[in-house]
This record gives sequence, C-alpha cells and structure tokens, in this order.
Amino acid sequence: MRKIKVILNPVSGGGLSAKVWKKIEPVLIQKGIPFSYEATTKEKAAKDIAKEAVKQGYHWIVGIGGDGTFSNIINGLFENGKMINKNVIFSPIPAGRGNDFIKTVKVPKNPVKALEQVLVGSERLIDLIDVTYTKADKSKGKYLCL
Repeated sequence: MRKIKVILNPVSGGGLSAKVWKKIEPVLIQKGIPFSYEATTKEKAAKDIAKEAVKQGYHWIVGIGGDGTFSNIINGLFENGKMINKNVIFSPIPAGRGNDFIKTVKVPKNPVKALEQVLVGSERLIDLIDVTYTKADKSKGKYLCL
C-alpha cells in the first residue's frame, strides 16, 4: 500500500470539507488504511503540505476540498517546473462549491463513494494548465491549474 497523505482545507466549501473529513476518516480507519492527515492554515497552504509530504516519501496525496484546493495541491507536487516524484498519485475528494474538476474526472459527489472509487479506481494522467502571470513587483510567477 502506498503511503497516503490526506490534505484538507478546513474552510473549503464554507466549512464543508471538515464535515466530509468526519465521514472519510472512519472509513480509512475501518479499512486499516494507514494515512497521515494535515489541514491547511493561514501559514501553511495545501501546496506547502503537499511538497513536504512528497519529499517525506508519501506516494499518494488525497485532497479534500474544492477546485482551488486541488490546484494548490497540484502546485506542491512540482518544483522548478518538474514533478518532484513522477510516481506520486493525487486523488480528489469533493468538498467545494463548484467542484468543476470532480465533474470532469467523474468522481462521485458523495464523499464515501468518492473514497471508495479512489481506493479501487485506476490511475490516469490529466492535463494541467500552466499559467504565467505578472506579479505586482513586475516579476513573473507560475501557477498550474486543473
């Protein structure tokens, strides 16, 4: 079993992700699936948690949140324009308002059903949008979007 890191944005979906986590955590425990969990804070974004997790040897990142949280996690899987570890898997559990990415990749809205699909589903590659933008100080920034 891959080493799983669960990343949660507690304010995503107006607090919905914290409720979703309360449904997901017992399922992971009941199935005996080892995982580590961390919530985002003002000081530590999902991107930072994901980057740290990959560098610590986690091979599977499960995100609970919405489109913004998922894109933020994806950005943490890259450094200097390249994936930190090409064997890392990202799996989304919906807890946002719009959930456009979830609809695109056909993940169930029900969090427990989404988790079941994640646990038995197959891996697939997805395209990312690479955005270059100009910051207030006129320097260039980069951001990956789902």
